[in-house]
Amino acid sequence: TFGIDVSSWQKDVDYEKVKEAGATFVMIRLGYQGSVTKNLAIDSYYEDNIRKAKEAGLKVGVYLYTDASSVKEAKEHALWVIDVLGNKKLDLPVVFDWEDFPKFRKHRISLYELNEIANTFIETINNSNYEGMLYSSKTYLENFWDNRKNYPVWLAHYTNKTDYDGDYVMWQMTSSGRIPGVSGPVDINILYNK
Repeated sequence: TFGIDVSSWQKDVDYEKVKEAGATFVMIRLGYQGSVTKNLAIDSYYEDNIRKAKEAGLKVGVYLYTDASSVKEAKEHALWVIDVLGNKKLDLPVVFDWEDFPKFRKHRISLYELNEIANTFIETINNSNYEGMLYSSKTYLENFWDNRKNYPVWLAHYTNKTDYDGDYVMWQMTSSGRIPGVSGPVDINILYNK
């Protein structure tokens, strides 16, 4: 089955049209960590997106765009997500989206520490009523994430046929998809076994 992922960048989405086009699920940005302030903020379209997607009968999951640089911060971020969700029912996981690799050295964290950061976020989510998941690109999954076998993976690899040989349950295959109900480009994803 295929679906999309959205944030405030897509603005107003007509989820009825998205569903009519054949999509079955949507991954929604719940929030993000500010690049300057480092404060967590709720995506301005999060509430609308989750409500309207559910009303249209689409499966929903959420993700947090974070650059947590310590285990302590990762746990705080996961607890913040759980608090924002407030017992909302999700059909799909809560995703740890860490993409701050260009600043990796600035954070002065080792690969082991980075993996522990991901583990902490995902395990904190798993200890609530939700399931955690790791989002990352093929390159970084192969070179950075040693603990990726411990939890579900959402693979980003923009190609018609991925040659990633690790396990994954969702594949983001393009960032320039087009679908009725969304004005402009949108990420298209394939979901397996859910």
